[in-house]
Amino acid sequence: MASVLPFEGNDFRYFSMSTPRPHYAVVTIWEHIAPVDRGIRYAEPLYEALGEDDISIVGEGSAFTKELGIEYVNLELELADLSLIPTIIETLEKRGAPKGSELKFSNLDKETLVEFGTSECLALFLDGVNLPDEVYQSTDIDELVVKLRDSSEGFAEYRASWAGDYETSIHFFCDDADAMFQRMEPVISTYPLCRNCRVVIRRGNPKLKPIEIRIPMN
Repeated sequence: MASVLPFEGNDFRYFSMSTPRPHYAVVTIWEHIAPVDRGIRYAEPLYEALGEDDISIVGEGSAFTKELGIEYVNLELELADLSLIPTIIETLEKRGAPKGSELKFSNLDKETLVEFGTSECLALFLDGVNLPDEVYQSTDIDELVVKLRDSSEGFAEYRASWAGDYETSIHFFCDDADAMFQRMEPVISTYPLCRNCRVVIRRGNPKLKPIEIRIPMN
C-alpha cells in the first residue's frame, strides 16, 4: 500500500472570528481534486450556505501518494453550533462529494464520525511509457476526454487529471460508476491511448473496495 505523504504546505486560510465558533470538525473527501478546484467546489459553497458567522474554514490540505497524486483532501472547520452539520453534509453532497467521504466532530468528549457522499468515480490510469511511440504521437488526451464525455450522453462529469511518472489519470464522476463504465467501454476498448490502461471503478475511500479492470495491450 502506498504511503501517504504529508499534507502540502501553504494551503491554509484563516479568517477573523467575529462570533464564537467553539466546535471543531474535520471533513475528509476522497477525491483527486486540486486546491483551487477544491475551494470552488466545496469551500465557497459552504460559506454561501452558512455564512462566516456560523462557519470558518481554518485549514485545508491534500494527502498525496506517489502512485495516485492527490488521494484525498481535508477541510478543517470551526462551527458556531453542531446543529449546522446536516447543512454542511447536504451542501457537500449537492456539490458531488464522493461516497465514503467523512465528517468527524467531538461533543462532550465523544468523537462522532458521519459518512456521506453521493457520487462514484470512474478513473482511467493511462499507460504513459509502454505504448508504441506512434500511439502517443497520433492521439490526444483531450480528445479522449471529449469522446468519453460524449459517450456518457451527459451522464458523467469530468473533474480532474493527473500526470505521474508512469501513468496519466483522468477522473469522471456520476451516481453510478458501473453504468458509466458500460457507456464508456466502447471508447475505452478501441481508443489506442487506452491500451494497457487501468480502469478503476468507485475509486474513493478504500473501504468501498474499488474494482480495477486492466485493458489489454492490443
